[in-house]
Amino acid sequence: AVDYAGRFDSQALLVLYGGRVAVAHYWDGVDADTVIAGHSMTKTITAMLMGHAIADGFVQSVDEPAANYLPEWDTPERKAITIRDLLNMASGVQESYDFRPKSLRMQRVMGLDIVPANLAVEVTGPPGQTFAHFNPNSQLLGVIIERASGRRFGEYLSEKIWQPLQARDAELFVDKPGGTAHTDCCMWGSVGDWARIGETLRNNGQFEGRQILPEGWVAAMLEPSAAYANYGMQIWLGREYEENRRYDPSMDTFANYHSEPFAAEDLFYLDGLGKQRVYVIPSRQLVILRVGSGDAEFDDAWLPNWFTRAVDKHTAMAKTAADADSF
Repeated sequence: AVDYAGRFDSQALLVLYGGRVAVAHYWDGVDADTVIAGHSMTKTITAMLMGHAIADGFVQSVDEPAANYLPEWDTPERKAITIRDLLNMASGVQESYDFRPKSLRMQRVMGLDIVPANLAVEVTGPPGQTFAHFNPNSQLLGVIIERASGRRFGEYLSEKIWQPLQARDAELFVDKPGGTAHTDCCMWGSVGDWARIGETLRNNGQFEGRQILPEGWVAAMLEPSAAYANYGMQIWLGREYEENRRYDPSMDTFANYHSEPFAAEDLFYLDGLGKQRVYVIPSRQLVILRVGSGDAEFDDAWLPNWFTRAVDKHTAMAKTAADADSF
């Protein structure tokens, strides 16, 4: 597994088995304390914090119209979009591929006030029907959390998740000093703490006996959306085999290659640009973190399947030994 990861310019391969470190291999001077860009793994953090916003009574339900918190969306094509639709990446919004400096796309990515540009995202289809992994869904969830709670996203995240995890300092990308956090990408956290996020999700919101997320919220996050069986609430699922998993169903750009189905039916994972991954396999007590650069030939099934089969082999050998002892 280390050899495989190393062939694809990995910087870290960190594997937890039953909550204990089973593999920790690093390249290029990286270690567990190294802060790395999670890219779109940040989206899962946003969904985790939405669970707290609901538990704290700031947001009533995922089935509320987003327009309840985004009055700018009180328009015919937007007012039917629910918070669940945004969480499921099934809102019907359409990301632009116009990268000219003054385009709305670039204002959403690098502008000094990202909220209006995200609110202005085009809606091209009815909500709840089509999956499309577009950043404005996640960014608008962050806007809802801030408006509903009256708290800055980073402060609320720190109080509800990061400090209870006893995690190292992390950073968010903001549009300007004191401005709005990008909640669709670009959170920087340590290698070890991204693994802690995976371990928290594996244990239904608990970490080392502490309840980090509201009870039942992880299960809700892992419910497949009606629009796409391989996606829940800002998190990827491994339910149905796809050789090339697409972000935008209309194109193959950045599609992720899978040589075979996932060996564990309950696998789910965080996905960040450049093949940053946190694979979580509760049935095998596994959390697998891979950090590195992207490569179109990287096989998204290889590492989780190798470790799944390793655990299965270990379990079978242990059972055989136990059966022999019983004689």
